[in-house]
Amino acid sequence: MNGKQTQRTLPWSAQQLFNVIADVEAYPAFMPGYRHAKVTAQEERSLRVEQLVGIGPIAYHFVSQARLESPAHLHIHSTDGPFRLLEIDWQLQQEGAGCRVTLDTRFELRNRMLQQLASRLSSFSGEQILAAISRRAAQLYGQENS
Repeated sequence: MNGKQTQRTLPWSAQQLFNVIADVEAYPAFMPGYRHAKVTAQEERSLRVEQLVGIGPIAYHFVSQARLESPAHLHIHSTDGPFRLLEIDWQLQQEGAGCRVTLDTRFELRNRMLQQLASRLSSFSGEQILAAISRRAAQLYGQENS
């Protein structure tokens, strides 16, 4: 199983960043690898999301469940599609005018060859995801939290 933790302090509030992360249907517009995302079921604190992600000509469809605890925590889980297991935890901790973001990812793919490729790429993914979230927050809220 691959796992990685990435942390960064960003200049927006925990609520602003929570809103960006929870808006999964907007991911294809700003998140690397996302081609499609649609919320198919929504309750007060949970989402069911159908997603299509890929690199180049390779794309995979999967369904995930998200548990939302605004503004401090989001937990994403899937055992669908290419994933034997996918766990993504977002922790958002307000620090002054900014927010400490911790992203924990754990995954295991069903295909061994893909798992080996993903192992090589995973060291970049957390930083890329946080960079995409930061760019999106800057678009929506400006460069700094006011």
